[in-house]
Amino acid sequence: MSWCPNCYTEYMDSKKMCSDCKVELQNEIEIEIERYEFVEMDYVYTAASDIEANMFTELFETNGIQTMKKYREAGGYLSVYMGETSFGIDLFVDKEKRSLAIEILKPLELESIEEDTKTEKSSSWLKKIFIIFCVILFLLL
Repeated sequence: MSWCPNCYTEYMDSKKMCSDCKVELQNEIEIEIERYEFVEMDYVYTAASDIEANMFTELFETNGIQTMKKYREAGGYLSVYMGETSFGIDLFVDKEKRSLAIEILKPLELESIEEDTKTEKSSSWLKKIFIIFCVILFLLL
């Protein structure tokens, strides 16, 4: 079998030129495979919608920061079936360039990451207190 070195199309041995590329065919061809490096990601921000997440992803990637979106809970399914999610989308960036990503977000006057972690800690305390309260109330009744 003969192969086109441009479009990687396979031809019968009787053919000498690629009909699409007009290039001489080769008997053996080496296909180059792109290799990707593993990049550690770190949380930066939670976007409220797909539109906001896409805007931040583009903003980070135009500044050379690799970005990953992760839907919360069933948000991925909701965005497929309903076109939107109400759970939020967590944005992660390259761990080495996280400080640059935070600097990009600062002029936008968004809630800072430190405030997000504080609210998560305070909400976990509220949940624990609520559970304890419910257990005590259940035992008293």
